Amino acid sequence: MRHLGELAEICLVRHIESLGLEVEHLDEDTAAGKPDLLIEGYPVGVKAVKRKGPILSHYSMQITKAHAHEPVDSFFFCSYEYPLNRLWLVGGISRLRFMREAVFVGEGEAVHSAYRIRPGHSIYNINVMQLIPPRAFLCGFGRARCA
Repeated sequence: MRHLGELAEICLVRHIESLGLEVEHLDEDTAAGKPDLLIEGYPVGVKAVKRKGPILSHYSMQITKAHAHEPVDSFFFCSYEYPLNRLWLVGGISRLRFMREAVFVGEGEAVHSAYRIRPGHSIYNINVMQLIPPRAFLCGFGRARCA
């Protein structure tokens, strides 16, 4: 679970390549304070969470307050289902739209009955149904053969 973010990035890169899109994966040493990926030259931050089951339509995805202002054009979200070891590509959204539509949840506040924000942290939270599905989001970067 410690390397979930890297796993999500690698899986997403492979999927993007299968669509015939140009992607550059910025490694850990060069990605600090930078995007995780460049898709067709556009900077994208990849965010991943772990869950005990598959992604459901009433679930939400989140970004910590500190990461919400990364120098990226878009975010792409993944969900890792354990113990099945399955990664779901959930969807993407522009950073501007995310910030416009996400709900801010401060420390100590409940996202839902089983998830309360720990002290010293805060997040921006958005329902998965507000995300653009993976293929439509990724193909929006431009190449006709992706359609």
